[in-house]
Order: sequence, then structure tokens, then C-alpha cells
Amino acid sequence: MMTPSLINQLIISLKDSSLLLAIGFTELLYQGQQIYAANFRVTETLLIVGIIYFIAIMALTKLANYADRRFNK
Repeated sequence: MMTPSLINQLIISLKDSSLLLAIGFTELLYQGQQIYAANFRVTETLLIVGIIYFIAIMALTKLANYADRRFNK
């Protein structure tokens, strides 16, 4: 009964703290800064970093939804 709430809280804390498995959002931004410092393509680099972050959060949300359905059968 508490599974949806627990999984939702986990996703929220991951989004708030930007802890994406082993790579944090700050690490993604740092790597992005290293790349655009070398090639001066700031917008494209930050757009790709944002897409990577979005995909990681969506994957975690899908995983949470799958776990919720599995536990609540």
C-alpha cells in the first residue's frame, strides 16, 4: 500500500539531489564545461547534457512504475 508513495519519494529525492546512479548532474555539467571549453559550442553541449539528464530521470521513473506494478499485483 505504501509502495507508490515510497517510490515517488525516491524519484523526488533523486531529482532534488541530482544523484543519478553513479553520475551526478554536477558531474555531467562539469564534463559539459570541459567539452565546450575545447570546442566553443556551449548551446549544443548544454542541450545534450540536459537531454542525458532527462533520459536518466525518465528511465528511473519508468523503472519505478514497473516496480510499483510488480509489487502491487
